[in-house]
Amino acid sequence: MRHTDPVVLSIALALSGSVQAETIYSGEFDYRTFQPSSRYFAGHAPAEIAHLCDTGEHASTADMEQCAHAKFERAEATLLHKFDAVATAFRKSDSEAEKENEPLALPHISKARSAWINYRDETCYSVAYKNGPASSRYVSFWECMTTITQAHTKELDALLKSPM
Repeated sequence: MRHTDPVVLSIALALSGSVQAETIYSGEFDYRTFQPSSRYFAGHAPAEIAHLCDTGEHASTADMEQCAHAKFERAEATLLHKFDAVATAFRKSDSEAEKENEPLALPHISKARSAWINYRDETCYSVAYKNGPASSRYVSFWECMTTITQAHTKELDALLKSPM
């Protein structure tokens, strides 16, 4: 039987108590580094993925993170399509304004878009970090990103419907 020195043991215990274990939920993250959900779910049928995401049946935390991520990816694709429509409408409006030597709209909506992206990202990072390194951090983050993105899509739709 091996004898352990009590002093060495107490130092080891003291050190082990002060070391924090790193997990994927520790520290800051950059959502742009997440792999696309299509890569994560590669090899699975769309019906299988839909069932997993809709029911959560037999889903791991990583599965649920990617389900929430996939929902955001769809919302963002819709937003980008809507923003393209807004930019097209503003370009048309700007061509008329340019003839009259009037200020242009497109540069302003482009600045607003950049500011909005920063607002969305920072808001959702704060949502993700508010509960500490919880395993639901990324699910909360992606749900926030989706909700804010869908709301902005509706705002852009209303902007398109307003007289220009």
